[in-house]
Amino acid sequence: MNQLPKTSCLYFFFLFILISCSDNYENKDTLLNSERIENKFGSYGVDIVQSDNQSRVSFLYSLDSNNKIKKNYHTLAVVKFKETIKVSAIHKRILNGGSIGESFKKKGWEIDKKNHQMMVISNPNQDLFKSWLSKINDENLALHFYKLYVTKKNHNYFYAEILELHHPAYLSISDLKSFFNSDEETQNNEKLLSMLNFILDNKPALDEALFLINENL
Repeated sequence: MNQLPKTSCLYFFFLFILISCSDNYENKDTLLNSERIENKFGSYGVDIVQSDNQSRVSFLYSLDSNNKIKKNYHTLAVVKFKETIKVSAIHKRILNGGSIGESFKKKGWEIDKKNHQMMVISNPNQDLFKSWLSKINDENLALHFYKLYVTKKNHNYFYAEILELHHPAYLSISDLKSFFNSDEETQNNEKLLSMLNFILDNKPALDEALFLINENL
């Protein structure tokens, strides 16, 4: 069966606005995503949707303030691991459910995010997103793709490529732009869409993510 190009297949279920950024690094004093969630909502955790030595899909959540057994999912993170051999101990912790940024930071590593692209998905007609956004009026998901580098002393490694999909109750595209130096020029979005397709074309991961969302509605 012939497959549609990566870009065109996405038009079946949403309208998107692309906001691309040059290869700038996040400021060193910018909070990690885990820290930002904990500061805003009072707690933080990771639910693994799917994980192996090459990739990981996970939800970043906080506990509901009115029901401590209920999880509010703020970010869906799609990760493709790159240079892991030299940081194998930390990588093992991450594969076992540890937060990427927190795991490196606790061991004295600095985190750099090489910012590629940000995108908005508006009114997504897909079961995963429809369930995730079912309780709010704002149906705009902010997406952020970047490369994550870790540095300690004279060691620097390209650890992963990451796509984060942020719930609008947590972060908007305006929030993301305030954290990074962005411009309005449209650039090649092939890598971001490839990462997005990685989760959308992965039925076991989609089913597990949908199960977790519905379990916590």
